[in-house]
Amino acid sequence: MLAAGADPNVPDEMDEDMGNNFPLMIAASTFFATNRSEMVRLLIQRGASVNQQDAEGQTALMRALRYAAVDVMEVLIQSGADLDIRDHHGNTALMMAVFGQGMRAANLLKASGASHEGLKEVELFEAIELKDAGRVQTLLQDSINVDARIGETTALCQAATSGQDEIVKLLLAAGADVDRRASGYFNPLLYAAYRGHLEIVRVLLDAGADVHVRVEDYLNPIEYAELGKMEGHDQDKPFDEVIALLERYGAIRSRM
Repeated sequence: MLAAGADPNVPDEMDEDMGNNFPLMIAASTFFATNRSEMVRLLIQRGASVNQQDAEGQTALMRALRYAAVDVMEVLIQSGADLDIRDHHGNTALMMAVFGQGMRAANLLKASGASHEGLKEVELFEAIELKDAGRVQTLLQDSINVDARIGETTALCQAATSGQDEIVKLLLAAGADVDRRASGYFNPLLYAAYRGHLEIVRVLLDAGADVHVRVEDYLNPIEYAELGKMEGHDQDKPFDEVIALLERYGAIRSRM
């Protein structure tokens, strides 16, 4: 098709879910193809823009990283890929590589001159994942964007989901936005209510969390608490107390 004059910068109109899914991105994220780096090289030679971004703001370099395609990353970098482009969640390729434990990719990006900006935020997420409140406290004393999204979540959402009371309090004390949503539209209160984390729900509400927040036209916190109880993820969690607490703060069921 390229030999016949096909434009390599026209997105795949059949793939409505991905949005702006350009041929170069498809080639960069083709998992099973043994010649994917050659496909990428050919598309670039035929005029494909190496820094195209999809509907999420991700580039072919980020797509290749997601599939651990270091060979493709090398071709893209040699072809002038911008290493420091951020997607719509504020992530660079290096931030993604470090957070995802992709050390070969991370080392390649560092050696190629990628900016280290944002790595402090990655360290914060890793400390939360390890439930290391001391490390979190140390990192928060530095200049850091406490509301940064990495992967598809925020530090406060991550801590609220995993039931880390102390870290939630540290993040709020450092100025974290109590209602900031993860990219999937959930926010800390919705996560905590669904998981049955009573103390975190209490802390978030005391910090001014919106008790009426919902995911688009879907459920609100009290309804998510009831859903969590019904699904029985953790029978030991005090869902009834979470529901009662939300009611005291004015939560109303919108679906009867």
